[in-house]
Amino acid sequence: MVQIWFPQAGQNMNGHCGKVVFTVLLAALLAGCAVFQNIQPGRDTGADIRTRFGPPAMEWQEADGATNLVYPFGPNGLETWMVKLDASGRVAAVEQVLQMSTGFKRIQPGMNREQVTRVLGPHFYETDFARRAEIVWDYRYRDDWLQIGRFHVVFDAQGVVKQTLTTREFLNPGRGF
Repeated sequence: MVQIWFPQAGQNMNGHCGKVVFTVLLAALLAGCAVFQNIQPGRDTGADIRTRFGPPAMEWQEADGATNLVYPFGPNGLETWMVKLDASGRVAAVEQVLQMSTGFKRIQPGMNREQVTRVLGPHFYETDFARRAEIVWDYRYRDDWLQIGRFHVVFDAQGVVKQTLTTREFLNPGRGF
């Protein structure tokens, strides 16, 4: 439920704006999840998905004829939905990959950039550590405690994964959250 609050003349607005913004953002987040969870594997087709969500940000075909559609949501990401279509064009699977229990655990040392992109979709931010001969891709996500974190994929100079790590984003460190 979205709450809308309008101040009365002379009324103090402290605290109300934050509550309204939080409520609207929470409603949008839950609505996005619910929409993708309503996709029915075996029944929905690639055409249905494109009609509902528009063109994917990325798309590629597998050797077996399956097609992967990538739908990152953001701005700055927190969810990336992968929709896998079988060779006949029907939805075979739908997965939110920016989670420890799904996409992140699949990233292993030795993978290349294309392999990482095919598991997690496009990254949020890239940092070049020239003196260390490393490039780090960041993926923003929401953890199991609904805290915003970053999953970092560290590549060597050849574009091969060296390691991964996670950090938590602190939106307002002076206030402890």
